[in-house]
Amino acid sequence: AYVLRRDFPYHQIEYIAGGRGWVELGGLRQALAVGSVYAAGPETRLGLRSDPARPLRRYHLWLEGPGAAARVDRAGLGRARVRQATAPGEIRDAWEWLLRERAAGGE
Repeated sequence: AYVLRRDFPYHQIEYIAGGRGWVELGGLRQALAVGSVYAAGPETRLGLRSDPARPLRRYHLWLEGPGAAARVDRAGLGRARVRQATAPGEIRDAWEWLLRERAAGGE
């Protein structure tokens, strides 16, 4: 599958939990593997491709509002580049915790 996004209204943070592929962020093609994390803003050109032999498993979070860009920057993800997590299992666990909390409902 290939996704090309040009005018998505949110800031997106994506974490790669499995598989391999590549992302194009702002015209720069970068490899994705377990532990990769990146962010894209509303004006960021983003293309995503998964390796058919090892499909990507991804977690993503969308942020909106006047403070979203600043939060992404403070997290070290403000530039259009892929970063590699040093503890991918711990980060996957944090994403799973977010999903459980969201499923519980409420504020």
